Amino acid sequence: MNPLPRIIRAVCPAVLLLASVCTHASETTQTNEHGCTRHVSIEPYTPDQKLPRISQECLGPYLLEVPRDHLFNPRGLGSGDGYSLALDFPSLQPIPPAEREPFSPDIVMRTVTFDYRYVDRDRLKQVFQREYTPRNAEDHAPEQSLDTRIQQSTEYGLVAYMADMDKVRAYYRAKGYQDSARVMLPERHKDWFIARGTDGEVSSVIKCAPKLEQDAGFARCEHTLLMEDRNTLVRINYPSGGLPQWRELEARAREMMVVFLVDAGDRAGAG
Repeated sequence: MNPLPRIIRAVCPAVLLLASVCTHASETTQTNEHGCTRHVSIEPYTPDQKLPRISQECLGPYLLEVPRDHLFNPRGLGSGDGYSLALDFPSLQPIPPAEREPFSPDIVMRTVTFDYRYVDRDRLKQVFQREYTPRNAEDHAPEQSLDTRIQQSTEYGLVAYMADMDKVRAYYRAKGYQDSARVMLPERHKDWFIARGTDGEVSSVIKCAPKLEQDAGFARCEHTLLMEDRNTLVRINYPSGGLPQWRELEARAREMMVVFLVDAGDRAGAG
């Protein structure tokens, strides 16, 4: 089965919105619940208009001015509480407009996306912990938690945690699954890679497609990190070949958040 359509849906949920490069004729302001006010377009796009070079985006209380060629959706139709970027891999530079239209399979496979979401401080760590700890600690599939995965070698400064297939198969057999079920196959389970801070706490969670998909050339990694000083959860999606560059990807994610902030005080200090 060709996994490309699934990859396109995962990497490009709004791919159909990328078809035209045009802009609204007039603007208004929009204020989110955190008090961030941005300018947004309010009239339909027309094909003969050019997009402004900069789009205003809100990330919780933070106002950012993001170069439109960095945005996943160049029209800048963010929710007001987050935004997404799409860059070329491995250069981490904007994708030329001519290559984004149409959004070809080759570009899909080369794209790295950065998704920024603001989370209230009292929920931030809890939301992040859900990346590696299941909600139901009493009864969860073994592949869903670090505690029930097999810790393996350290590589690139990360610790690998692989699915314990003996536990996985026993769990699903008890649930009534047949041995022929897909969930019983090792290639159905992602490989996890964990980074920890100096305090020993998990700071980054990277889940990559198993080796079989890597060999087929379609493998990607889903990389989640915590920007606690900004109350922000960042999800990065990139080709699995980028795993050795995980530190560079994190540094780029942080840099792009800070450099686009409108308030110099926000750039200098924590949120």
